[in-house]
Amino acid sequence: MGTTMPEPGAPSIVLRRLLVLLCLLVAPAVSAASAEYRLAVAFDLPGGRVLGEAEIMPVRPARMTIPRGDLVWKAVEVDGKAISLPQADQGTLNLSVHRRVRIRYEATFPLEGAEQISPSGIVLSGEWYPVVPGTFRYRLTAQLPAGWEAVSEADRIRRRVLAGGMEFRFDFPHRLPHAEGISLVASDRFVVKRGRYRDIDLYAYFLPEDAAHAERFLAKAAEYLQRFERLLGPYPYRRFSMVEHAPAGAHSLAGYIVLGRDEIRAERWEDTALDHEIAHQWFGNSVFTDYSSGNWNEGLALYVADYLSAEAAGEGWKCRRRMLAGYGNNISRGKAYPLAKFEEKGDRASKFIGYAKAGMVFHMLRRELGDARFFAGLKRFVAENRFRVASWKEVERAFAPQDDPSLAPFFAQWLQRADMPMLTLSGVRAVAVAEGFELEFTLGQSTPPYRLNVPINIRFADGSSARQTIRLGKAALTVRKPFAVRPVEVVVDEGFDLFRTLAEAEYPPTIERLLTRETIGIVADAQGTGLYAPLVESLAGLQGRVMKRQIGDTASRFAGPEFFGGRGRQQPAHRPWQALNPAAMADESAARPDAIIVLGNDNPAAARLFPENVSPQADFVVHVASHPHDPRRLVALVHADSEEAVRAAVQALPNLWCLTVVAMKSGRAIVREEADVPRGLRAKVL
Repeated sequence: MGTTMPEPGAPSIVLRRLLVLLCLLVAPAVSAASAEYRLAVAFDLPGGRVLGEAEIMPVRPARMTIPRGDLVWKAVEVDGKAISLPQADQGTLNLSVHRRVRIRYEATFPLEGAEQISPSGIVLSGEWYPVVPGTFRYRLTAQLPAGWEAVSEADRIRRRVLAGGMEFRFDFPHRLPHAEGISLVASDRFVVKRGRYRDIDLYAYFLPEDAAHAERFLAKAAEYLQRFERLLGPYPYRRFSMVEHAPAGAHSLAGYIVLGRDEIRAERWEDTALDHEIAHQWFGNSVFTDYSSGNWNEGLALYVADYLSAEAAGEGWKCRRRMLAGYGNNISRGKAYPLAKFEEKGDRASKFIGYAKAGMVFHMLRRELGDARFFAGLKRFVAENRFRVASWKEVERAFAPQDDPSLAPFFAQWLQRADMPMLTLSGVRAVAVAEGFELEFTLGQSTPPYRLNVPINIRFADGSSARQTIRLGKAALTVRKPFAVRPVEVVVDEGFDLFRTLAEAEYPPTIERLLTRETIGIVADAQGTGLYAPLVESLAGLQGRVMKRQIGDTASRFAGPEFFGGRGRQQPAHRPWQALNPAAMADESAARPDAIIVLGNDNPAAARLFPENVSPQADFVVHVASHPHDPRRLVALVHADSEEAVRAAVQALPNLWCLTVVAMKSGRAIVREEADVPRGLRAKVL
């Protein structure tokens, strides 16, 4: 799945909610189609400052409430008359406007980071200008030094040479709501490459060290644009740009996307967010999101980009399992909330609600409707809401035209409920009858019950199988079905088509599952963490309780046995590994961590916990498995050749959490494995 570039300068959720509320209050006057917002900016690059003048022109007299945020207002003029500025602790303008408001302001940004103003580059989004609630046609003019290139929301960029610099004018003919706003990325280091898809101009603004990747990105972007046009309708703009920004991550804005260095240098397209961010040109950037009723656009972008790519490669089931496992791993009991309350990704838990759960909802909707009706609904949704703010209600309406009420219960349960259904399979037996066999089993689910279409796979003694769908709308349903051949096994949701709680056996032992356990034990050798220190420091930042212990130190500091099920008794320093015996590991009375990380192949604990250790030719390896004496717990062996290899791996591992075995060379994954575990709820027929 794709990542998203942090937006430290963007409005917080609280501010966003305030602005949405203000927008509703002033909408009759401010949000008309012809309302304009003209913004002219210049920069003090060494000082990290933007110097700007905003001119806001409503279509008719309006009442405006404008939060100051972190901006410094220098002067405000309403309908040609200067007004007094509020005190520093009263940073809100409440104005009655007939024709126009002019605000002269400045703001200071960091010299480096996800958002910045510096001699090495400019990256701005969010609250870098006065944010006025409403929908406007924005016109941005930026003065920059000679030799710089700049990108913003634009169908056309016009350049004009000034004395000692350049002026960029960004022509964007479409309206944007204030929650989306406008942005600016600029640098004197960009190497600009150009391509073409149909009548759309394609651009790559890459830094010199990555310029060699531009041609392949231009070609891949054209391929993705063609694919999404088939699914969703015409690309909404006249140009599309890809812009490099050194920090990791990716972000999509109207007409262009920002890519991190790691995205551009990735060897596999599935390790980039390119398709996901291009999908946002439709979902979020041209069909705008009503955040007050829940963010639908992340789930849709994930489904049509990340998921459909996996499905085309024959790995749809694996992608769905990763979404379900990720949800279960990252959202602890009581921490879930309804999809209708998801606004934006703030942590891994919110990501799996807004991305994975929403993606699964669209997958279940597709199974409910069939491919023809589902994909027709996608196109209808885009066409009917182009350059409009859309909520989940508009999503539902697109798939149920003519106010068809049949989908209302589907959307109600998946958007408004925070719980996750849990299925059970019991009473599986077959009875010989005159015509063959009658199969009986009971499907159950947690309460209050959901309305579910449960896929069932029945396997027979002759090697054949039959797939059926059972409509389950109550806590338990006993099913009886006749078959000519003796059934031998029943499997429920083998392909992970339902958003449901996985059974314990269905969770693969992955890096993610290891690192999301409540307690993690780290077993180092006699010299301590040593070259693994960067990894241990990274783990210490997890929400779980990371217990850093050293085995093999002096007797007063030795606390090793608790990692293996012992009672934590102190042992003589000359016999540090005495506790590593199967009996101690199996001691149920001990307080033990949920996961154990063993550092180093030569660590005596490695042989105990990993009798068949995988050691490919790499400088860093992590291997996760079930504890050999307690399958409810996880163990991991980490081995590295150098601290440099550890540091490189720490940077790369967050994108590899869904794997069981990862071997790396110079920070590049050369082995990727995911453990094979049972799929679906399975029961032999008695």
